[in-house]
Amino acid sequence: MRARLLHDLGTVPCEVGLGVRPEDLPGLVRDGVPVRVYVPYGPRWAAFYRRRLAEAPRPPGT
Repeated sequence: MRARLLHDLGTVPCEVGLGVRPEDLPGLVRDGVPVRVYVPYGPRWAAFYRRRLAEAPRPPGT
């Protein structure tokens, strides 16, 4: 399914947050998909990280 979708879409860049599904990135690069990893930095990176962590859905049973 992934191969067909990538073929149908053409070259579409993929942007991911640092640490989000890193195991998928080498395969995307190998398939010719431009990949960018978003790395928060600067004086407000910790506040950004905490806010995103609070927004993340919790796994069932936690």
